Formats: sequence, structure tokens, C-alpha cells
Amino acid sequence: MRPLRLISYNMFKGRLWWSGRSALAEMATALRTQAPDILFLQEFRGSYGDSRAIHAEFQSALGMPHGYYGKNFTSERSDHGNAIYANPELLESGNMDLTLSKRERRGLLTARCQPWGKEKTLYLFCTHLDLGEKNRLRQLDKVCTEIERILPGPDSPFILAGDFNDWKHTADQYLLDRLDLRDAFRKQSGALARSFPSFYPLLDLDRVYVHGLEVRSANVLADNFRMLSDHLPLSVEVVSAGKN
Repeated sequence: MRPLRLISYNMFKGRLWWSGRSALAEMATALRTQAPDILFLQEFRGSYGDSRAIHAEFQSALGMPHGYYGKNFTSERSDHGNAIYANPELLESGNMDLTLSKRERRGLLTARCQPWGKEKTLYLFCTHLDLGEKNRLRQLDKVCTEIERILPGPDSPFILAGDFNDWKHTADQYLLDRLDLRDAFRKQSGALARSFPSFYPLLDLDRVYVHGLEVRSANVLADNFRMLSDHLPLSVEVVSAGKN
């Protein structure tokens, strides 16, 4: 069975961390070079014009035929949120509001696809949680409740990826206890991935949690990304493990 390559990336609203200049074109080129099957993006921004056109141009540059955008923040001049792009067809989408603070507009974007045939559905969840631990725990409860609602059964394979801002690793333990959910890097090497800040990564805030899947590889992507967003992307290869 062919492995799927997943990439999760906080895009810093599509800007360069060191200047604030738009870098969507550079990000699309760098991501396309990695040949992902599924992308989980956080802080994807449309600004100063028609955001639909910005998203369409970015998707075209990626060369990925399917995509959903979940808007979390809107102002007079910009919007941003989470996005999922994929080579396999995305069959449906939903966007759940997780906002608990006016300063941090958050959400959970959901989708599903069938990359290994119609008899096996893979469920996709992309999120970005608050900086404060109290709010993060409340958001995690909502995230888990939504995942439990969507999944047809406990053995259904799924991926939960994003920026968890989990400084104290409380989210890591919470997801293990509630959903038996393990981070792909922990599965592969026993440790979470350090991906922030991009120029000298010290913190393991970004995660790719997988369930019902076998992890073949897990890597932090530094080449061509270090001077873009303030986060580095996480790249994970998985194959199906067992029946749907």
C-alpha cells in the first residue's frame, strides 16, 4: 500500500518572519517541492483584495487539486484560518469555531478522503490552539468531542495536525488519555519535533497526531523553509494499519 506524505505548517499568515513581506509564492514553491499528498496549514491568510483569488492562486501553485479553507478571523483588510489541501479528493468539510478570546481567533477544520479506496475512509482534522493553557484545555475538549462525533467508530483512522502551542505538554497527555492519540514523531523517535522558532528551533509546538496509521517516517523540514515562516513544517509518511 502506497504511503501518504503529510505536511503540517504554520504559515505565519503567509509572511516572512523577519520582514513581514508576503511570501505565499515562495511557500507554495517550497511545499510543492516536497510533493505532499495532504497539507494541513495554519494561519493561512487572504488579504488586501479577494481572498478567494489568493487561495486559488496558491492552490494552483501547489499543484494540488482539492482544498478547503476554514476562516477564523476577519477584518476589513484581511482574514486568516486553517486550510487542508490534498491530492486525493476531499469528500466534505466543516469548520468549528474554537474561539475563546477576542485576541486569538481559533478553529478546527475537518475533512475526509479515501486515498486507499472506497472501503477505507481517512478523517482529517487541522487546528491551531490558544497560547494560554486554560483555554487550550477547553479547546481540546471541544476538539475531542467533535472528533468523537464525526468518527464512525473507535478504529477509524484519522489525523489531527496543527499548532497546539502546547508549552507544557498537557495537550499531548490529554489526547493520549482521551483518544489514544499519539504524535507521529513520538512514535518514530520517542520525542516531539522542535520546529519553532524556524531560525533556531527549540520548542515542540507543532504536532501531527495519528490514529489507526503506521508511521513510516517523520522529519522537520528546514531546507528552503528557515527564512520563511517563524515555524518549520513537519513532514510525516503514513500507511494504513488494519481495517476501517
